[in-house]
Amino acid sequence: MFTVINQYFLSWRCFYPVLFTLCILSLFHQDLKVGLIFSLIAFLYWLKFFSLKKVTNKVDAFVVLFIVVCVISLLWEEGNSAFSNYIYGLSYTVLPACFYFYAKQLSFKEQNDVIKQIVYAVEISMFIGLLLYIAAPGFYIDFLLKKAIIPNDTLFQVRRYYQGLFGVTMTSSLCLYALIYELHDIQKKNKKRIPIFMLLFVLLIMTMRKSALFGFLFVVIFELFLSKKTNKKVILIILFIIAIIGLFAIREFPELYEAVMFRFSGEDVEDGLISRSTQATTSLANLENYMLGNGLGSAGHHAGMSTDLKVVIFDNAYLLLLCETGIVGLLAFVLSTFPVLTSKLVRNKNRYAYEIFIVILLQSLTSNMFEFIYIMPFFWFIFGVCVSCKYYKIKTI
Repeated sequence: MFTVINQYFLSWRCFYPVLFTLCILSLFHQDLKVGLIFSLIAFLYWLKFFSLKKVTNKVDAFVVLFIVVCVISLLWEEGNSAFSNYIYGLSYTVLPACFYFYAKQLSFKEQNDVIKQIVYAVEISMFIGLLLYIAAPGFYIDFLLKKAIIPNDTLFQVRRYYQGLFGVTMTSSLCLYALIYELHDIQKKNKKRIPIFMLLFVLLIMTMRKSALFGFLFVVIFELFLSKKTNKKVILIILFIIAIIGLFAIREFPELYEAVMFRFSGEDVEDGLISRSTQATTSLANLENYMLGNGLGSAGHHAGMSTDLKVVIFDNAYLLLLCETGIVGLLAFVLSTFPVLTSKLVRNKNRYAYEIFIVILLQSLTSNMFEFIYIMPFFWFIFGVCVSCKYYKIKTI
């Protein structure tokens, strides 16, 4: 039995397809514990892929240090939060780190195959989410309510943003990462992917998430002005098509245009900054241990359900790490990313892994990315791919 699990269920070929399949099943069986099943799978990955002998460079050492600090912060429990909050933090932040070590053990071809399969799984889930968004069946509305994705069951709330299967923030982020991959695939003369790219872009606009939209803008600027390997002709053609689609949307759907403009208006941005500033000021003022924090999981969205907490961070992953794991945990994580950020991966012909890595770090300035079950395994895997490229001299990601 274990041989079957080891050969197929723990295979790199099936993790994200299995995870997304569980998400789809939860549409009909809303008590399905997707997070618990994910945690069990991730734990098995730890047993299979990690040993101290595989810590071979300074990035590995800092990643291990970060994980150790997270576990120590769980034992410290300075914030006296509910025990379930600490389990939540362990499951969604620490356990996915196994995919960092997993990626390093794969060949270049296997790494590419994993990323391609993840992207295709994301695209299928986006298409299913679009059908549900259009039809708005009762079970989908119940699913959104059960997951606290929408506040009530009106069609306005269901269709206010494109929520997909994961909620608007995770949906927009996964859509962005698939867009980055497709952008590079199109530059390799795979023009058949352009319609899929355009559909993903439209869905990204429909989410109206500023961090994801700014992330896409960053990648376009990065490709046009900072990379010498870009096929600029292809990028300009894509931008021209996007402009045509945009003009059509403004004419046919003026209310959508107005909604997007409001999301980027000074008023909306100012409200977001004030909210984040208030959270940060209040939480840091009440933080009892700056070195080790209040314990992993004690200050995020799950913990925020407790009304008596004074240290709660909803919209900045770095402040969240500071409050939960202290200066030591935040410093260990930042130091682990620094060698990759300062490397020359930008010169690679296939730069999508490096760009996705940077975009997730940028998004973490405005969202608690480390709490998202469908994103963190991908982040750690991409991190491992970038480290493999830097230290093992793989010429293309």
